[in-house]
Amino acid sequence: MASAKHSNAPAGFNRRSLLKLAPMVPVAAAIGVPAFAAAEETPVMKLFREWEAAMADMAARMDVMSDADFVTLDGQIDKLESEILDEPAQTAQDFIAKIVSWTHGGKFSLPKHSDAPEFWAEACALVA
Repeated sequence: MASAKHSNAPAGFNRRSLLKLAPMVPVAAAIGVPAFAAAEETPVMKLFREWEAAMADMAARMDVMSDADFVTLDGQIDKLESEILDEPAQTAQDFIAKIVSWTHGGKFSLPKHSDAPEFWAEACALVA
């Protein structure tokens, strides 16, 4: 007789617990998977979402904001970019978020290794 003791599943996880999740499938489909993923966002991705919102705000108000508002918002964006770069990447997605924020979506170049050795060490560690 086959035994379930040879499973690689986490402790406490079995077919019965999986079947209990089945009613959630239509709910997940209705609200979308990102709603579930957002609950487990990494610190880098939380900061990146703030950066995206600030960049969208900048783009939307660029032609109508005062110089003082521009300087304030630009300072907030710079601060978020620094915080994103300082936060360790936990996933490849985190590292890509760092690249996107640092280059403003590819508008600027990445730094040379000599200018940002920590950044490149992190890149090498992620692919090791």
